[in-house]
Amino acid sequence: MTIDNDETKGVAQPYVIIANRRTGGTYLAHCLSNHPQVFCDRGESVHHMALWRKYIPPRKTLHVLTHQEGYHASGFRMVYTQAFHKRIWTHLPQMKPKVIWLTRENILRQGVSVAVNSLVRKGKLTYYPVHTFKERPAPRYDIPPDHIIKQCIRLTRDDRWAAKRFIDAQMDYLPVTYEDLVGKDGTTQPCVLDSTMQRICDYLGVYRHALCCDLKRVHGHPLSAMLRNWKEVKRAIAKTEFAHYLLEEENWAQDEKGRWVKRHD
Repeated sequence: MTIDNDETKGVAQPYVIIANRRTGGTYLAHCLSNHPQVFCDRGESVHHMALWRKYIPPRKTLHVLTHQEGYHASGFRMVYTQAFHKRIWTHLPQMKPKVIWLTRENILRQGVSVAVNSLVRKGKLTYYPVHTFKERPAPRYDIPPDHIIKQCIRLTRDDRWAAKRFIDAQMDYLPVTYEDLVGKDGTTQPCVLDSTMQRICDYLGVYRHALCCDLKRVHGHPLSAMLRNWKEVKRAIAKTEFAHYLLEEENWAQDEKGRWVKRHD
């Protein structure tokens, strides 16, 4: 008779990162994967699940991703359309994972980012990488104001809907915003802010360790430097419920090296 006394088996705390679009989900997943006690899949396994459906049921895929051996916490990242898909949501609450719920405080900047990505995917804009390891010059776009407003409305609605799903399913979740990860300036950071790192590590039951990665932000600058039609967009946003976000766009300036930084009054 053999006795299996390997303490690394079956001890991982299951968790998932559930993120709205453009809220730092990939960045956080990279950072968590660099923690010695944490396994984190960036979400490609779930993203490509459509290719596997005939061979691997969703429940088995979720089980594998949240039960990696040799870690204290095991999980992966999903966006709303993945997490709340009926084939996933049927099983996910039953697994009772801890949930890191990612949203974004500045809905306007989130809406612009989503609008750019959607137009790139449709072939209407030149491709720029969503994530990069190098600092890049600010790309310039012309984005129809109504497209940005539409995205902002949808993102706000999706966050409210997600909150209801978590509450109805009685899921344990830790709310984290994009700004909690990188700071109010929203500029490139090599590591998650210490205060947020401590919250996340404590929540997952792992020791506190810097959450760092080499990803850079492509759009770390004011919207006026990103949108060629900023004056048109600004006029349109001023007439909506998102007008108060325009105040933050007035607080940018360039330093002596030409880099955009936030002014603090």
